This record gives sequence, C-alpha cells and structure tokens, in this order.
Amino acid sequence: MTSYQTKTAPTNYNDALPIHFASAQPSSLGGGKSSGSLHRQLLNVQQQQQQTEVLVIPPATRGAVFDSIEPSESDKFISVEQTSLDLEQLLALPNAIPTREATHYCAKLRNSVPSLSQPHLQEFSAIVEIVLKGDKLAARGRLVKFMMVENGVASAWGTALRRIIDGVEISL
Repeated sequence: MTSYQTKTAPTNYNDALPIHFASAQPSSLGGGKSSGSLHRQLLNVQQQQQQTEVLVIPPATRGAVFDSIEPSESDKFISVEQTSLDLEQLLALPNAIPTREATHYCAKLRNSVPSLSQPHLQEFSAIVEIVLKGDKLAARGRLVKFMMVENGVASAWGTALRRIIDGVEISL
C-alpha cells in the first residue's frame, strides 16, 4: 500500500467504491451497518445530488438541417417517379467504386426510393440534384447532417447514397 492509500481504499485496480459510499465515514464501511447509518448515507447522497449542477444539452432540432432549404423547396411535392429519374441520372455517371459494391448500393437505393416518406423524399431529391449540379462536397455534407438528425436514414439509404456520391466522377 502506498502513502496515499488508506485501509478503506480499494486494493485492486477496478475495485472502486460505489458512488453512494464515496462520502461515507470509514467507520460505517465496516461489517454490520445499522439502519440509521444507511439512512444518513442516503440523505448525504441525496443532498450531494441536489447540490451538483446538471449540464443539459438540448437535443438537435430537426429544423437545423432544413435551414439551408429554401421555403419553396420544402413545400414542394416531390414525386417518386421524378426522384427515381434523378437517381438513375446519378447512377449513370462514371463511378470509381468497385462494380460489385456499386451494384449493391444501386439496388439498395432503387429499392428504398418508393418507400420514402415525403420529407425524406424531398431531402433525397435535393441531395441528388446538388450532386448532378457538380457540388459533391455540399451534397455529402448535407447528407451526413441529415443522417445524424433522422433515425433510420443511415441504414436504409444514407450510407449507400454517401458511397455513390463519394465515388461518382463528375466532369463539368
């Protein structure tokens, strides 16, 4: 035992005392505990919890992703057919990813477009249009932000679209 350890200190690496015992008196850590001792410890823990400040981080708002969308664009109805045509234009561009991987991602995107909700369809279409205009970095950034805010996007179609965007070769 070193000079900074006491008899009540943990002896092994991961033998940390539970938080509720951190403020307990060394004599109360012994064998038999009276109900009064446990009650005092519980009151002490409750007081410490009330005195500590809690840092509350507000959750990301869904509107943060859509700030860059023009008001007319977010109100516009996007059809599945038009989005599918835009997707086919994107998939027709030369791509640097391996053929087998590209085939997998293309199939995943084609299968997911008909089942998208209108907000997801709007975002998907907007991202594809940005890529077709030649700004891969802006499209990728917008997609990543959308994937972080919306649940299920990454596994359903987000990752596949991101890989296609990363591999597409645009020459304007």
